[in-house]
Amino acid sequence: GQTILGIVSRLTAKYAAVDIQILEGDSFGLPDRHVLLPQPFRATLRSTEIWPEVDREAASQPIYRSIRPGDIIRARIIGVGEASAGFLLSTA
Repeated sequence: GQTILGIVSRLTAKYAAVDIQILEGDSFGLPDRHVLLPQPFRATLRSTEIWPEVDREAASQPIYRSIRPGDIIRARIIGVGEASAGFLLSTA
């Protein structure tokens, strides 16, 4: 459930690889405090987790229409994937 800021590092047809740079402070009980990570954490944003489920038209678009490498995104951690995938993210 942690909110993060990350940079999209690469895209495939089904997911975006994201480098988590900052943990937002809302879950630390300090609303104005953010934690800048000394090294980025690896994360994956699947194409199905970019748009809310109710917006089916937007969800059917190719992932590169929503985000591109170099974009800074705010997302929520929704789980832990395989070791190579890192954390699983959602912007929906």
